[in-house]
Amino acid sequence: MSVNNVTANLGVFFAFVVVFERFTVEAYKLFIREEDQRKYFIPQQLHFLGNLINNKPARYLVGLFIVSLVLVSFYVPLIFPVNFQSILFVGLFWGAIGGLANSIGGALKDAPLEGFAPLKFWRSTVMAGLWGAIFSFFTSHPSLLLLASVGAERMTIEFYKTFIEGRAHSKLRAARDSKILFPDWDKKKIRFLILYLLTWVVFLIALL
Repeated sequence: MSVNNVTANLGVFFAFVVVFERFTVEAYKLFIREEDQRKYFIPQQLHFLGNLINNKPARYLVGLFIVSLVLVSFYVPLIFPVNFQSILFVGLFWGAIGGLANSIGGALKDAPLEGFAPLKFWRSTVMAGLWGAIFSFFTSHPSLLLLASVGAERMTIEFYKTFIEGRAHSKLRAARDSKILFPDWDKKKIRFLILYLLTWVVFLIALL
């Protein structure tokens, strides 16, 4: 199977779109949105060691640099191809690289405030690598393997944290204080599980 063989798999494309949706939202929160950050234990606006960067031009320049890096990342696997005999290992490799990049970004944002957690750091790398291996059965294009794997990793981790682990996001001060600000909605969140499961069903059907 050649690198140029981009199979028309909607499941891979689904995950590919997810990673850019996630990145767009996070970039907006980090670099553009103006919001009172006092409710957050981990600031959702660009910060350095917990100190907010309130200078808008500086935030925009950093944001432009980060956005450019993400867009350029699509071409990295094409410029630096790997020569594994099996496409399975190509998927595993590029998925792990994407997950590692995501882990580094998350650590730079969170670790200065909540400390470095090795298991949490490597979680994205391992999960994205596994998704890369799975996606290698459906496409051989390394750029799709790199980015779609991160999208699927985000879907998996967020689903686990929200509905299986069942805890509030650690970025919120209320979660750190073990406070549930809206207990009624905490009980009602199971209703949203149906939509989450439906999304996963559509994703898996599209993949297969």
